[in-house]
Amino acid sequence: MTQMQGLDNTPFPRLSDRAAPSMSMDNSLPELQGSASDARAQISRQQYSDFLRRFNPVRMKLAGMYDNPMLRQESLSQAGTMVRDSFDRLPEQRERYLSGLGLEMGEQEQASMERQDNLAESLADVTARNRAQRAFDDRNEQIAVGLNPGRITGG
Repeated sequence: MTQMQGLDNTPFPRLSDRAAPSMSMDNSLPELQGSASDARAQISRQQYSDFLRRFNPVRMKLAGMYDNPMLRQESLSQAGTMVRDSFDRLPEQRERYLSGLGLEMGEQEQASMERQDNLAESLADVTARNRAQRAFDDRNEQIAVGLNPGRITGG
């Protein structure tokens, strides 16, 4: 029997020469004795123990994330903090922009802009918190129905 060669004339390794791939799943069959129902029970027990070892930790982690009030509060406070940080820098950015144009605002204009900024900040804060709330509820729904658990992120 001739051994097959690749394009570079090196022989392909034989199946018996290759090391068995290392997998976390136990593919060995149990020693089956007794009736067919006993064998099926042994296989079912082995599959269940494999499930507990590989998939149950992920299930438990997702169950701990489901409707967790601490994660919900954290996501809401993070949304509020991001809005507050961006609006805190707004007056400095506006002043820098206007000074680059050689313009300056009077006191009444500054007070008017401050009122507008406060209103915009309030609206942005409410919008950000509502979106965070909706995202958290959507994530909870995905956890509950089991859709794409690998794509579920943060709170």
